[in-house]
Amino acid sequence: MRAGNMLLRSQLDCWSPRIKGARKTFDLKTRAVRPIRLDCRNYRDHASYELSSLRGLVDSFEREYWDMMRSAFLKYNFQVRIGNMAGIFLAYHNTAKIFGFEYVPLSDLDAALFGNSYYGAVAFDNSLKIVEGVLDQVRADFGTETPLSLFLHAKPGRSLEFFVAPRPDDPGWSDSDALDPKAILTPTRYTAKLTVLRDMEPVFGPLDLIPGQALDTFMSITRDETSRPSSIKAAFDALVDNMVVTEETKRSQRSTALSLSRRAASRKRRAGQGKGGARAKGKGKGKGQGKGQGKGQGKDPTRS
Repeated sequence: MRAGNMLLRSQLDCWSPRIKGARKTFDLKTRAVRPIRLDCRNYRDHASYELSSLRGLVDSFEREYWDMMRSAFLKYNFQVRIGNMAGIFLAYHNTAKIFGFEYVPLSDLDAALFGNSYYGAVAFDNSLKIVEGVLDQVRADFGTETPLSLFLHAKPGRSLEFFVAPRPDDPGWSDSDALDPKAILTPTRYTAKLTVLRDMEPVFGPLDLIPGQALDTFMSITRDETSRPSSIKAAFDALVDNMVVTEETKRSQRSTALSLSRRAASRKRRAGQGKGGARAKGKGKGKGQGKGQGKGQGKDPTRS
């Protein structure tokens, strides 16, 4: 997909003639249950957590779908749009067992994120314009010969802050040789202020958009030329620290995951005991009926 001066790629996983509409391709996604997402390093400890109902706060497909709406759906939506796909096909699992599959069309992704597909398309287009504006500024300042690292995050008040650092020693596409961000000593800082217009009127609060309304985003980028390098480095290190999950957070997530898995295991045991008791009761009832019926059938009802 070409968007302005950018060329974007999204892998196409599958094709099916049963999909309605002109687009027949879709993406495959696997979705691990909540405890495993919280504590993926110890996924074996959470094999007892299973999806057993359609709705509910835990153990349900509804909870998994709700979590995806708050996290993964945005990247799924953009990936589907970049690849001009029809939707995604989900597999819910706990790494040991698959509980079900669900096809989510792009229209459902849009409805969950934006309310309607018109707003979804406009949000996607404006997001690409922002990314293109950032990359154009970086290219103008640093050229295209030296590899660069770019770190970007949103700030309150419709603004962005991003840091750029040259990577002359870039090893290429290699996870094992990934650069430690803390090794960057002299990052360059930029601030971008965004102005959002809806039907040519500025929007300052929460944004809503209905079909037919126009949305335009304008961006003003400023390079930090006044702050001391040590101050910029400190701000950059703080951003990197916020990007890394701390050990305290990992411990908290593991505690939550273990609690969910233990409750699931307890519910499973109680359900098994209930079924076992019902079977035993049924067997006893059957024996009693069999004996009574046998005696009654063997006697002559006309004799006392």
